[in-house]
Amino acid sequence: MLTLINMLEIRSDFLTVNLNKLVALMQSRAEKILNTEYGITYSQFLVLHTINTLHSPTQQNISVCLNITGAGISKIIEKLLPIGFITREVNVTNRRANIIQLTKKGKRIIDSALQRLEKEFDKKISVTDKKIMSDITNTTIVNLLKTYEK
Repeated sequence: MLTLINMLEIRSDFLTVNLNKLVALMQSRAEKILNTEYGITYSQFLVLHTINTLHSPTQQNISVCLNITGAGISKIIEKLLPIGFITREVNVTNRRANIIQLTKKGKRIIDSALQRLEKEFDKKISVTDKKIMSDITNTTIVNLLKTYEK
Protein backbone atom coordinates (compact mmCIF):
# COMPACT_ATOMS: atom_id res chain seq x y z
CA MET A 1 0.00 0.00 0.00
CA LEU A 2 1.37 3.40 -0.99
CA THR A 3 1.45 5.91 1.88
CA LEU A 4 2.59 9.52 2.06
CA ILE A 5 5.86 8.38 3.59
CA ASN A 6 6.41 5.87 0.76
CA MET A 7 5.83 8.68 -1.73
CA LEU A 8 9.09 10.27 -0.59
CA GLU A 9 10.97 7.21 -1.76
CA ILE A 10 9.72 7.81 -5.30
CA ARG A 11 12.33 10.27 -6.49
CA SER A 12 11.53 13.14 -8.78
CA ASP A 13 13.59 15.90 -10.33
CA PHE A 14 10.48 18.05 -10.69
CA LEU A 15 10.08 20.82 -8.14
CA THR A 16 6.28 20.82 -8.41
CA VAL A 17 6.10 17.10 -7.59
CA ASN A 18 8.47 17.44 -4.64
CA LEU A 19 6.64 20.49 -3.26
CA ASN A 20 3.34 18.64 -3.56
CA LYS A 21 4.79 15.70 -1.59
CA LEU A 22 6.08 18.04 1.11
CA VAL A 23 2.77 19.87 1.43
CA ALA A 24 0.85 16.57 1.60
CA LEU A 25 3.10 15.29 4.38
CA MET A 26 2.92 18.56 6.32
CA GLN A 27 -0.88 18.69 6.02
CA SER A 28 -1.19 15.08 7.11
CA ARG A 29 0.96 15.72 10.20
CA ALA A 30 -0.89 18.97 10.96
CA GLU A 31 -4.25 17.16 10.66
CA LYS A 32 -3.15 14.59 13.27
CA ILE A 33 -1.90 17.24 15.69
CA LEU A 34 -4.97 19.45 15.27
CA ASN A 35 -7.38 16.53 15.70
CA THR A 36 -5.59 15.07 18.70
CA GLU A 37 -4.67 18.22 20.59
CA TYR A 38 -7.37 20.72 19.56
CA GLY A 39 -10.30 18.65 18.30
CA ILE A 40 -10.40 20.46 14.95
CA THR A 41 -9.65 19.50 11.36
CA TYR A 42 -7.02 21.09 9.15
CA SER A 43 -9.80 22.75 7.11
CA GLN A 44 -11.30 24.24 10.26
CA PHE A 45 -7.84 25.45 11.28
CA LEU A 46 -7.42 27.19 7.90
CA VAL A 47 -10.79 28.91 8.29
CA LEU A 48 -9.94 30.06 11.82
CA HIS A 49 -6.54 31.31 10.64
CA THR A 50 -8.15 33.20 7.74
CA ILE A 51 -10.69 34.82 10.07
CA ASN A 52 -7.86 35.79 12.41
CA THR A 53 -5.85 37.27 9.55
CA LEU A 54 -8.69 39.16 7.83
CA HIS A 55 -10.36 40.44 11.02
CA SER A 56 -14.16 40.05 10.70
CA PRO A 57 -14.40 38.79 7.11
CA THR A 58 -17.57 37.74 5.36
CA GLN A 59 -18.11 34.09 4.52
CA GLN A 60 -17.48 35.01 0.89
CA ASN A 61 -14.11 36.58 1.78
CA ILE A 62 -13.08 33.35 3.50
CA SER A 63 -14.29 31.31 0.55
CA VAL A 64 -12.23 33.36 -1.91
CA CYS A 65 -9.09 33.32 0.26
CA LEU A 66 -9.15 29.56 0.74
CA ASN A 67 -10.53 28.67 -2.70
CA ILE A 68 -13.32 26.66 -1.06
CA THR A 69 -16.90 26.82 -2.28
CA GLY A 70 -19.43 28.87 -0.37
CA ALA A 71 -21.20 25.65 0.61
CA GLY A 72 -17.93 24.20 1.88
CA ILE A 73 -17.25 27.28 4.02
CA SER A 74 -20.82 27.22 5.35
CA LYS A 75 -20.37 23.59 6.40
CA ILE A 76 -17.13 24.37 8.26
CA ILE A 77 -18.65 27.44 9.92
CA GLU A 78 -21.67 25.43 11.05
CA LYS A 79 -19.28 23.07 12.87
CA LEU A 80 -17.24 25.88 14.46
CA LEU A 81 -20.24 27.86 15.76
CA PRO A 82 -21.52 25.38 18.39
CA ILE A 83 -18.05 24.81 19.86
CA GLY A 84 -17.73 28.54 20.49
CA PHE A 85 -14.73 29.39 18.30
CA ILE A 86 -16.57 31.92 16.11
CA THR A 87 -19.65 34.09 15.93
CA ARG A 88 -21.71 34.96 12.87
CA GLU A 89 -23.52 38.25 12.43
CA VAL A 90 -25.61 39.64 9.62
CA ASN A 91 -23.86 42.48 7.81
CA VAL A 92 -25.99 45.61 8.25
CA THR A 93 -24.91 47.00 4.87
CA ASN A 94 -25.50 43.73 3.00
CA ARG A 95 -27.93 41.36 4.70
CA ARG A 96 -26.84 38.45 2.47
CA ALA A 97 -23.25 38.67 3.71
CA ASN A 98 -22.57 37.16 7.13
CA ILE A 99 -19.65 38.58 9.09
CA ILE A 100 -17.59 35.98 10.91
CA GLN A 101 -15.55 36.80 14.00
CA LEU A 102 -13.31 34.81 16.32
CA THR A 103 -14.38 34.52 19.92
CA LYS A 104 -11.78 34.79 22.68
CA LYS A 105 -11.81 30.99 22.80
CA GLY A 106 -11.26 30.81 19.03
CA LYS A 107 -8.41 33.32 19.24
CA ARG A 108 -6.71 31.29 21.99
CA ILE A 109 -7.09 28.08 19.96
CA ILE A 110 -5.71 29.52 16.72
CA ASP A 111 -2.79 31.20 18.49
CA SER A 112 -1.93 28.01 20.34
CA ALA A 113 -2.35 25.80 17.25
CA LEU A 114 -0.17 28.09 15.14
CA GLN A 115 2.58 27.95 17.75
CA ARG A 116 2.23 24.17 18.07
CA LEU A 117 2.45 23.58 14.31
CA GLU A 118 5.41 25.94 14.02
CA LYS A 119 7.12 24.06 16.87
CA GLU A 120 6.53 20.77 15.03
CA PHE A 121 8.02 22.25 11.86
CA ASP A 122 11.00 23.61 13.81
CA LYS A 123 11.80 20.09 14.99
CA LYS A 124 12.23 19.00 11.38
CA ILE A 125 14.44 21.77 10.01
CA SER A 126 17.50 23.76 11.08
CA VAL A 127 17.18 27.47 11.91
CA THR A 128 19.41 28.39 8.97
CA ASP A 129 17.49 26.23 6.49
CA LYS A 130 14.19 27.60 7.79
CA LYS A 131 15.36 31.20 7.32
CA ILE A 132 16.66 30.53 3.80
CA MET A 133 13.54 28.57 2.85
CA SER A 134 11.21 31.19 4.33
CA ASP A 135 12.86 34.07 2.46
CA ILE A 136 12.93 32.25 -0.86
CA THR A 137 9.58 30.55 -0.52
CA ASN A 138 7.56 33.60 0.50
CA THR A 139 8.93 35.67 -2.38
CA THR A 140 8.44 32.83 -4.84
CA ILE A 141 4.91 32.07 -3.66
CA VAL A 142 3.84 35.71 -3.92
CA ASN A 143 5.28 35.91 -7.44
CA LEU A 144 3.64 32.63 -8.49
CA LEU A 145 0.29 33.68 -7.06
CA LYS A 146 0.41 36.91 -9.03
CA THR A 147 1.23 34.94 -12.19
CA TYR A 148 -1.51 32.35 -11.71
CA GLU A 149 -4.14 34.95 -10.83
CA LYS A 150 -3.75 36.63 -14.23
